Amino acid sequence: MKKIITFVLSMTAALSLSLTAFAAAESDPANTFGPSDTTGKETTVNFNVDPTYTVTIPAKVTLAKDASDGNYRQDAVIKAENVRLLENKMVKVTLAGDFKLTTGENGTSYELPYTVKVGDSDTAIITGGIVATFGTSTTDQTSTLHFAADNPTYAGEYTDTVTFTISVE
Repeated sequence: MKKIITFVLSMTAALSLSLTAFAAAESDPANTFGPSDTTGKETTVNFNVDPTYTVTIPAKVTLAKDASDGNYRQDAVIKAENVRLLENKMVKVTLAGDFKLTTGENGTSYELPYTVKVGDSDTAIITGGIVATFGTSTTDQTSTLHFAADNPTYAGEYTDTVTFTISVE
């Protein structure tokens, strides 16, 4: 009985050592090798990288009085990080608003126009104007906006809301 068990275990061990390994896709029997195959076979290697980016805009811009002329100014920075896009695509940032600060008490409202300029430009942005474009880059990219308002006639807290729109084009 011991000889039969030893024989069965030996045969099981011997048969388990001779396994065939395949590196082909399950759905492609053309890449299966046999003993008479002398031609090479192909394997496709691929991966996908989805477009990605992070754009940070300031939550609030508080203008400060410039002692040299009494007007109010402040710079704000838009930052893009880890921008990876399809070839020939750009992240575009636009700005919309009426560019009028308002203040008022007791139902009276006063408006104070202000300007937004980009970088060293002398031209003020109009609603829908482009304030930044960012291309594919692993380094941080920035665009500086210059907000400015004349010295107001009336005291008060002046506020406005502008809307940033970000798109890939």
